[in-house]
Amino acid sequence: MSEGSELDAVSDTKQTPPIFTFLKKRKLYTELYMKRVSFHILRVGLAITFLWIGVLILKNPEAWGGYLQPWAAGLLPIPIAQAMMGTAILDIAIGAFLLINLLPWLVASVGAVHLAVILIVSGITDITVRDIGLLAGMLALMIDSLPPSTINKIKKNMNKIFVVIIVIAIFIVGGYSLTNNKSEQVETAKPFAEEKVITYTDAGYSPSPLEINIGDTVVFKNESSQSMWPASAMHPTHKDYPTTGGCIGSAFDACKGVQQGDSWSFKFDVAGDWKYHDHLNPKKFGAIIVQQ
Repeated sequence: MSEGSELDAVSDTKQTPPIFTFLKKRKLYTELYMKRVSFHILRVGLAITFLWIGVLILKNPEAWGGYLQPWAAGLLPIPIAQAMMGTAILDIAIGAFLLINLLPWLVASVGAVHLAVILIVSGITDITVRDIGLLAGMLALMIDSLPPSTINKIKKNMNKIFVVIIVIAIFIVGGYSLTNNKSEQVETAKPFAEEKVITYTDAGYSPSPLEINIGDTVVFKNESSQSMWPASAMHPTHKDYPTTGGCIGSAFDACKGVQQGDSWSFKFDVAGDWKYHDHLNPKKFGAIIVQQ
């Protein structure tokens, strides 16, 4: 029933005292008005968010590409920087269309799919977890702005839509699983005289800083309650340690999560003060001082 027909139904009510009719109409007007205000607040808020993120990605596409999981980056037919430029353009387009309120239901649909893909290829981390809220906002905006004819079709195909939602949820959970579990066949370090050990617990890396000699190998042992991903600073580009060949930047990069109880090792052939972090939890970081 349209807004006008709802009000007419109130007006046409017979055997109702005029004061009650007036109060009902006023209440209905208030509800409809607040509904539209909420819609526009959500629309403009999402528009600004997407425009802002798009501009940030354009400024440094390689850094944003660091959030992709290695398996996802390996599927790209083009360089990561170019893929992120395309993502930035899509973000800006979504933001612009939402800002001018052009086909909001269609734009919100595209935005929701876009966010679902991001969650799949990046995994759910302390950063991308925010995209779950943005995804919910996009879905709410899409539902609230659907044309009546589309709403009727949705009602008729509710079972199919429910299946699609379940499939999307499975893909998102699958992306999270890939982040933490896929191809976690981590190398077991062989003990030898020149190896140094850094232990990773829920409190972080220890010891830090660690002093070693050039040519020494450092073994990162995971004794925490979750996966770790040792990698060179800075997050998320991993370009501080100068040798290249890693999945994102520097060769000093595990390129995958190291499960609890497993370890990963790296040989340091360049002297210097090298910072590193946990790619899955960038707040946990350390330093290794390599001496000549």
